[in-house]
Amino acid sequence: IANRATSPEEALQQLLKATAITDKFQLTVLGWETWYELGEFYYLRNDFTNAIAAYKKAVSQIEKNSANIYGGETARKTYQASGKKPLLYTRLISALSATGATEEAWAFAQKTQQEAIKDLLGGLNADASSEEKAQALAKLLELQQKRSGLDQSIQKLKTEGNNNSQLQALIQTREILEQEYSNYVTNLVKTYPDIDGYFSKNVNPEDFKDIKERRY
Repeated sequence: IANRATSPEEALQQLLKATAITDKFQLTVLGWETWYELGEFYYLRNDFTNAIAAYKKAVSQIEKNSANIYGGETARKTYQASGKKPLLYTRLISALSATGATEEAWAFAQKTQQEAIKDLLGGLNADASSEEKAQALAKLLELQQKRSGLDQSIQKLKTEGNNNSQLQALIQTREILEQEYSNYVTNLVKTYPDIDGYFSKNVNPEDFKDIKERRY
């Protein structure tokens, strides 16, 4: 990483070796970060195609390993709290947008919020107050997943190019759900102010409203 600027070719070779080792030995807790760093190498050189491929590999490892972390509770919380995870999604979304893949960028913008909630749920302690918070976060995750499902259905109908009445009905349902989601988040943050600080570090799908408007 330190040699990116002064010796880029050497840095690239070291990063490629690191990703090969990660895959060979199936490193879990922080293994995905090697792919993230490789993505950073390409991204900073505006090589978005290779950056996207590397970032997606990192995301794939996160999703695969999030429920399979060895080393006990400490290792799991270290994995969940990594400050690079929000940066990974931010970079991936930026690279996708730069290549015109706005649909996929929007999907990942929603995914990063869902991952944030999962991390919060995984870090809660086993007490009464945490149980109430867990239930509240679980409902938020459910609303996000419903939103993602509606987006997929809307896009499918748009691609097929028929059944306009059903498409309009889904769009209206999506708008109602968006308002419900917004109100729920507002009330949730009032009850649990620390959640607002956590989500501020993650990509907000509403930052991509211009993308959504072009889609609809």
